[in-house]
Amino acid sequence: MDIDTIIRQLEYEADKHKNDRLFTGQTDITALCRDLIPKMKELKRYEDLEQDGRLLELPCNVGDVLYLPIDFQNKIYVGRCIGLEYSRIRKTWVAKVFTEEGESYEAFDEFGKTIFLTPESAEAALKEMEKRRNDLSIK
Repeated sequence: MDIDTIIRQLEYEADKHKNDRLFTGQTDITALCRDLIPKMKELKRYEDLEQDGRLLELPCNVGDVLYLPIDFQNKIYVGRCIGLEYSRIRKTWVAKVFTEEGESYEAFDEFGKTIFLTPESAEAALKEMEKRRNDLSIK
């Protein structure tokens, strides 16, 4: 059932039960439906934005601390997100990150791969990078 149908059904049920007098502790269907209708309309708005390709999920907030493991240095750089912007050169959304080494631009799709929100996940990624590097050197 799509959201428009759900909204119509909620509106129908709210109207159908508007004169009910439930004193038995049962759920007030009218109140429930009226509470859900605006929430479903908001959900429909987001669904439409997503369908149009206009909904963007941000991987972090400006000001968040970020962790960038660098395998060939066996080091994790700690940085701070100082901006979120669209890179016309890379044709993708990026987080502008400031570290002790300077600024870098990290693509949103790199979060969870080469840039992390927690030191633990960056540490695990660094260990995995080291393991792959060792596996390649053995062969």
